[in-house]
Amino acid sequence: MKLNYLICFSLLFFSINCLAFNRETSTVKSNDITIVNLRCEYLINPLGVDVKHPRLSWELESDKRGQKQLAYQVLVASDSISLSKNMSDVWDSGKVESNQTNQITFNGKTVQSQKFYYWKVRVWDMNGNVSNWSSVRYWSMGLLNKEDWIAKWIGAKSQNVPKESQYNNKFGYKSNISTKPNMAKWIIVDLGKVETIEEIQLYPAQFEKDNFYLFPKQFRIDISNNEDFHKFSSIADENATDFVKKNKFYKKKIEPVKARYVRILVSQLKKTDSINLGYTGMEPRPNVDDNNGNYYGYALSEFKILNEKGENLALDKHVMVSGSQVYNDQYLRDNWSKESLVDGFLK
Repeated sequence: MKLNYLICFSLLFFSINCLAFNRETSTVKSNDITIVNLRCEYLINPLGVDVKHPRLSWELESDKRGQKQLAYQVLVASDSISLSKNMSDVWDSGKVESNQTNQITFNGKTVQSQKFYYWKVRVWDMNGNVSNWSSVRYWSMGLLNKEDWIAKWIGAKSQNVPKESQYNNKFGYKSNISTKPNMAKWIIVDLGKVETIEEIQLYPAQFEKDNFYLFPKQFRIDISNNEDFHKFSSIADENATDFVKKNKFYKKKIEPVKARYVRILVSQLKKTDSINLGYTGMEPRPNVDDNNGNYYGYALSEFKILNEKGENLALDKHVMVSGSQVYNDQYLRDNWSKESLVDGFLK
């Protein structure tokens, strides 16, 4: 009887050891393969992912020739601590027999906006041995639903802009017309205080397919600390001959001088074919046939006064011009103005 008990006990012990041996050999770790470069939507640890089923990818490294993946398992959790304990509350793919390592579609619980998700993966090699778990990576979700957006649009209040003003194109300043080419006209810019001046730039108006439209033929540039210019100095004089276009704009470098007021005194005007150039409100508007169509004026698009740092001292400063301007044409009235001379825009 004792012998029978002993035999039965020995058989039971042998069976338990066999089961334990089989379980251990079925999860043999593979040291021949390493999982690297884990990515979500092609990025490492991306933030603000905007797809509800992001794609996961990884790469394999091995020193063993011909090594490959036969299966994989992905775990996704809502916190990294649970994942480190192999606990996945979001997705456990289970063992999936596949050699695919790229664009594995997440198929777990519904993801939520602005939440972080942590994941890792392990694979089975060509011998059926399982690798170590990869390092932990993560991604965060962006705003997935319309109701998640709680910000408000900001901007200027709606303005009722007249239709005729919606397509205005500022050309610069155009003088009132004259019947004589040598009628002196001037522009004065008040810098607001005494400034150091080192350069003058005059930009031609571009109008009616002319890139140097009515640019003054002869002119002089003066400076003063008095608005009436009863005392002044000239810093540029182009009166010797008619101005010849050499560059895209007129530029005059000077030795540094200090002044508050800068004046362009135009002494020779250009002939214009357009009666709409402008006329002074102090005299009757000329008819097209008056003076045999000989009318003169000048135009500029921008007047820059630069200091030693290259800063435009004239920007948005007060401008005074000789004569007044009256336009019957709304288009001309809206697109030519003395203020355009110092608005900083090259037309």
